[in-house]
Amino acid sequence: MTLSPILLLAIALLILLGLLFYWLIFISEGAYLGRGAVRRLYDVGASSYDGVKQYDGLSEATMLANPIFSRLEESSGPTATLLDVATGTARLPVALFHLPFYEGELVGLDLSRQMLQQAARKTRDFADRITLIHHPAVPLPFDNEAFDGVACLEALEFMPDRRAALREMVRVLKTGGWLFVSNRTGSDTHFFPGRVDSDQAFERLLAELGLTEIDTRPWQSYYHLVFARKGTAPQTAPSMGWQRAFRCLNCGTSGQMARQGNGMQCAHCAHAMPVADGGVGV
Repeated sequence: MTLSPILLLAIALLILLGLLFYWLIFISEGAYLGRGAVRRLYDVGASSYDGVKQYDGLSEATMLANPIFSRLEESSGPTATLLDVATGTARLPVALFHLPFYEGELVGLDLSRQMLQQAARKTRDFADRITLIHHPAVPLPFDNEAFDGVACLEALEFMPDRRAALREMVRVLKTGGWLFVSNRTGSDTHFFPGRVDSDQAFERLLAELGLTEIDTRPWQSYYHLVFARKGTAPQTAPSMGWQRAFRCLNCGTSGQMARQGNGMQCAHCAHAMPVADGGVGV
């Protein structure tokens, strides 16, 4: 039986559409479909996310938490405050909280409320040291130089404008503090056109943003871990607490947020932000 040219063309078109769909949804995880698509995909997969990743506790401590803590301690001491952008299910906060010498406070920010629900469940024993905020990475709802450290792992390539996201992270990072980010590497980078750089190009990008002491090291199969300092010297001023730099998600006023019951409230506009399983509501 000979297939007609039109039928063959239709079959080829269906195969191409199937491959395109697979790339858009499963490989690039909605990155080229906009922020809303990324959020929905992570909402759907939140409950099974950690099961798929299968994090190893020893590796998390030696390859992630310890190197990050050593830099935070060097620049700001053991009580350093850290903002984790795209915190997901709180992978980094959990790893840091299990270090015996880290005494700091963390803020985890994510676009997916369902991922934040998983993060809240996993960090329940450390609830007095972590605040989860449902908010995109651009713009960040904090004043300049609010945090001793800022992290963003396994997420930059899924953001609509990663340069803008990095600028925001540098803006809220204190002078002398450390930025911790991942750069996608490996065999699948060609599936992310315009979203990933070589290590050398990524280091140049960070340098253009005013970062120094840039150090790239192997981390995972598809990622390198990158450390970079804002400025050239360790911090000297003590931390005043990130809450004073938190901008109300309703009126944008900073320094007016206070704990009230099971949540926070703005003294300027009285906007209440209940802290529930999904973090702080917008």
